Amino acid sequence: MANAEGTAYLPRMFGPRGYTVLCSVAQLPERLPEIYRHLTAATAR
Repeated sequence: MANAEGTAYLPRMFGPRGYTVLCSVAQLPERLPEIYRHLTAATAR
């Protein structure tokens, strides 16, 4: 993990469901569509 302390401050900055932590940057291509759907669904409401 690039920033081991991220899980401590990310919820305070973005809310409990406003962020995603990836264990490896290699996961990004697989997870990006899910993240995009989450973001666009939140703005469509």
